[in-house]
Amino acid sequence: MIYFPRDDVAMSFLDKTDSSTRCPFKGSASYYTIQSSNGVIPDAVWSYENPLKSIEEIAGYLAFVEALVTVERL
Repeated sequence: MIYFPRDDVAMSFLDKTDSSTRCPFKGSASYYTIQSSNGVIPDAVWSYENPLKSIEEIAGYLAFVEALVTVERL
């Protein structure tokens, strides 16, 4: 999995959702929907805002659901 710094992502195309998941190794993830010219891609991006200490270097970084974020959909 690749985590991207927010400064490298066009955040104006992302809307935070109410979705969340919990990973026993990383903590709680929050999700974002992508607003693209081809439509909406719900919960296609996630971030660990406050990850567990063992993985704190990913705090605030973004990851994309590869199966949802394709050239055809963006």
